[in-house]
Amino acid sequence: MKKLIATLLSVCSVFVLSLSAALPVGADAVVQTTPCAPGEHKVYRDIFTFKNDPEYPFREEDGTYHSAPYQYYSELTAMWAIIEDGTLTIDFYAPLDDRDFHATITHNSRTVAQSDPHDWKSITLSVKANDEVILRYYCYGPDKGTCIFRASGTVLVAAEEVKPTCTKGVVCDLCGTVVKEAAHTYDDIVDADCNVCDETRTVTYTGWLSQNGTWYYYQNGVKLKNTWVQDSVGWCYLGRDGAIATNTWAKDSVGWCYVGADGYCVTNQWRKDSVGWCYLGVDGRMVTNRWVMDSVGWCYVGADGYCVTNNWAKDSNGWCYLGADGRMLTDSWAKDSNGWCYVGSDGYCVTETWVKDSVGWRYLNKNGNVAKGAWVKTNDKWYFVDSYGYMVTGKQYVGGKAYYFDIVTGELIE
Repeated sequence: MKKLIATLLSVCSVFVLSLSAALPVGADAVVQTTPCAPGEHKVYRDIFTFKNDPEYPFREEDGTYHSAPYQYYSELTAMWAIIEDGTLTIDFYAPLDDRDFHATITHNSRTVAQSDPHDWKSITLSVKANDEVILRYYCYGPDKGTCIFRASGTVLVAAEEVKPTCTKGVVCDLCGTVVKEAAHTYDDIVDADCNVCDETRTVTYTGWLSQNGTWYYYQNGVKLKNTWVQDSVGWCYLGRDGAIATNTWAKDSVGWCYVGADGYCVTNQWRKDSVGWCYLGVDGRMVTNRWVMDSVGWCYVGADGYCVTNNWAKDSNGWCYLGADGRMLTDSWAKDSNGWCYVGSDGYCVTETWVKDSVGWRYLNKNGNVAKGAWVKTNDKWYFVDSYGYMVTGKQYVGGKAYYFDIVTGELIE
C-alpha cells in the first residue's frame, strides 16, 4: 500500500482546495495530474470541510485567505473537519504591526505548530476521517489589522483507482454529470436545484451563511428577509435582500431599533440620527415619553422618541429642566419663554421661595418664575422686588410713595 501511495504522489501534485464559508461537505475539489493537458483537471471528493470564524470570517483572494479587520483583543479561528484520510498542509502568517500577535495550530486538541510574528510557517499533517484541525490567531493591540493563511490537501488513493480521463469541467456532485463549459452553480446548502442535471433534493440547512463577504440566515434552506433572527449572541435584522443589516435603523411592526457594526440590535444605549438622540431600551426598541438614567444622569425622551433639550419635563413630583445636552439640571438657573426659574438640588423647579444669586435675592412665584416689580409677602413680612426681580433695601419709591426696607433683611419697615 505504501508503494501505491508513493506512486500516486509522484504522479499527482498537490491540489488546491477553494475554501469559503459556504463550502459544503462533498463539494467539488480538484487534483492536478501529470497526464492532463494544461488547464485540464481531475475531480475527487474533498478531504475536509472548512468552517469559517462567524465573528471574523476569512475571505479568499487568489488562494490566500484574509481575516476581517479586528481591533483590540481578538481570537480568530479557522477549523477543518476531516472527512477522508489524507494529508493537510497549512501555511500561516502572524503579522506583527504594533500588536502582540501569534498563531497556534492544534490537531485533535494537541498543539502541533506555532508562529512567530512576520514569519510564514508551513505544516503538513497526516489526517484521518473525523479529525479536527484548528488554526487560532491571538492578538492584542490598539490598531486594526488582518491575518492570513493558505491551505491545501492531498487524498490518499491507491494508484489503480486513479482514472486517466481528464476534463476541463467539474462534476455535479448530485448526478455525476460533467460540466465542460460553464461553472457548476449547484450549492447543496443554498440551492434546491442542480443547474446541470435538473435534479432536486430537499435542502434543510438552517443557520448563518456568508456569501461574498455578506452574512445571510437560512431556515430549512430558505433565505429569510425583512425579519429579525436571534442567535446565541442577540438579535439581528435581515434586510429586503436577506443581508444582515449593520450600522442602521430598522423598523418593524413594534417600533424602531438600531443594529450596530456587529449586526446585533443595540440595547440600553443612546443612538443619534439626523434629528437628535434616541434611547434604545432593554428590548432594543426606541423609547418614548419616558425618563432615562444613564451613567451621566437623568434625561427625558419625548413622544417623538428624541431626547428633550433646553426645555421642561414633568414627572409625578414636579417640573425638571433639561439642558443643552439633555441632562436634568440641578442647583441651576433656567430661562424659558416666561422668564427665569430655578431648579434645586433635587432637580425640581422651586416655587414660592427666595433664591440668592451673585447679585442678590430673587423671589420665585407659584409658577416658578422670578417675580418682577411686585410686592412679596413671606412669613407675614412684606418685601418688594424691582423690575429685574431683585429684593430692594433702604429707601425706595413704589408707585410714587416712599418706603423704607431693612438694609440687611429687606423687609418693609412700618
